Amino acid sequence: MIGTLRMARWNRPGALPFTDDEVRFVEGCAEIAGTAIRRARLHSDLERAYLDMVLTLARTVDARDRHTSNHSEVIARRAVRLARAFGCADEEVRDIEWAARLHDIGKLSVPDSILQKPGPLSEAEWEIMRQHPVVGSEILVPVERMAHVAGLVRSHQERWDGTGYPDGLRGDNIPLGARILAVVDAYSAILEDRAYARARTAGEALEELRRCGGTQFDPAIVDAFCRMLTRDDAEAATADAAKPDSGAETPAPAPRTTGSPAYVPRVRRALPALTDLAKRLLRPLDLPMVLDEILRQIQEVFGYPLCDVFFIDEETRELHVMAQRGFATSVAPWRFPIGERGIVGWVARHKRAYYAPDVVLDPYYVAASPDTRSDAAFPLIVDDRIIGVLNVESPAVDAFPKENREVLEAFAILAGLAILRAQRDDDLTRLALTDGLTGLANRRALWEALEREIARGEREHRPVTVLVIEVDHFKYCNDVLGHLEGDRILRVIADTLRANSRAMDMVARFGGDEFVILLADTDAATACQIAERVRARVAELIFARAAQMTVSIGLATMPQDGATGEALIEAADQRMYEAKRAGGNCVGAA
Repeated sequence: MIGTLRMARWNRPGALPFTDDEVRFVEGCAEIAGTAIRRARLHSDLERAYLDMVLTLARTVDARDRHTSNHSEVIARRAVRLARAFGCADEEVRDIEWAARLHDIGKLSVPDSILQKPGPLSEAEWEIMRQHPVVGSEILVPVERMAHVAGLVRSHQERWDGTGYPDGLRGDNIPLGARILAVVDAYSAILEDRAYARARTAGEALEELRRCGGTQFDPAIVDAFCRMLTRDDAEAATADAAKPDSGAETPAPAPRTTGSPAYVPRVRRALPALTDLAKRLLRPLDLPMVLDEILRQIQEVFGYPLCDVFFIDEETRELHVMAQRGFATSVAPWRFPIGERGIVGWVARHKRAYYAPDVVLDPYYVAASPDTRSDAAFPLIVDDRIIGVLNVESPAVDAFPKENREVLEAFAILAGLAILRAQRDDDLTRLALTDGLTGLANRRALWEALEREIARGEREHRPVTVLVIEVDHFKYCNDVLGHLEGDRILRVIADTLRANSRAMDMVARFGGDEFVILLADTDAATACQIAERVRARVAELIFARAAQMTVSIGLATMPQDGATGEALIEAADQRMYEAKRAGGNCVGAA
């Protein structure tokens, strides 16, 4: 239960109580609203997971260069201030901030040999570089709320005079946010050491911006930016002058933080795998495809032959294998209680990576392959919640040096986000076709399946049968026992229908207390046997506050009772009402 839908009328003379039809209508609205709310929540979770993936990738881009490790964060702050100074609305300011953080994400597609080249780029290299705004926008497009941000990212390398890229936009045809971003980005680039140029002073940077105003940059934005920075300098000077002189010697400026040099080769080494994985996983993929892609990257890019992904069974608090590669025998049946057995159990409990350089000496290792000599396992964590474990094994002793483990740990972060996104996507698809109360297929799923089966039946000259089922005297049940008890009874009956149907049959809730069973490739005689079994099993149910509940069933078969889904449902519905008029608890057939 996620909430309540309340219906009331004013207490006025002549006000009438709600009719049964009105109550049933609002019940239906409540079910639809509940499903819509759950879908909205899942969609929000899905977008948040996607944005987390994108931000992870953006940080990876910045980390490729030790001189620009916080480049995007710095220009985001400046871009926000400039956008506000330029009178942008709050929503536009937010879009500009996102674009500033993500403007270089498309450089995932640009090799280090080009990004770090100390000299001029060749024409062929420029062709690759000019694609990074396009790649960046394509990464952002799948998120609905990032649609405008994607446009800013695409246009941030356009020039005021029309000679920029990728689209050659000119003047006011360039989005305002992209024009702001271009100025702020250029200013930061001039202040930073780059492979192709040494950093210059703030005064030199402003002079360069003014020189390029009207050609590369929007001159109005350049003027506003220069005024903003000049005002900042004046305020800073005033604040310094107001400070009391302690007589102490002024300390030298602290050296700029550039990040650990040891981090650079590690990130560069990780980049091809992270980039390749991102390009695939940022597209909509179902969960099996995501898992297969993760393990394929472990084998082909990282070079480790044995790997698997464990998920957590929330009910039993056990880990079980969801996907594996390289093992001679299946480890799929294996289950590990969290924290009690195996390296993966330890990782799931402590939410930390674990490394066994020699599994022969490790107290936690449980042998999955006779060839394994070292094992590294990494938690798959999203929003501080562990959703599984990535386990990687090698036939060599101590095959995971510290640098490799750190790279794999970064890979596991991206993998966890990709898995969560696929799970949310699957949940959304399933929810769109599932009845919220009973977990059965809903009306939409039934009509889609019925249409498919009728088309197949016509092609292959095979029968299709539907059973329309309605609970007898259900209104009395709701009136006497209450709607909560009525909902419980519907769930129990739904479970009974599902348990007494065949695996190939579709059981759906048609609405209210009506159900439909779709029997593909089933003639009327066989369908009648299934209907009688279902009717008898429901009649055997005993409820604590209702001695017995029964159902009336109507049956219709293609082609004799109709050649369309509507015709079959109508014929079966008519026979169900005939059974109900006959006293209920029976099957109506031709």
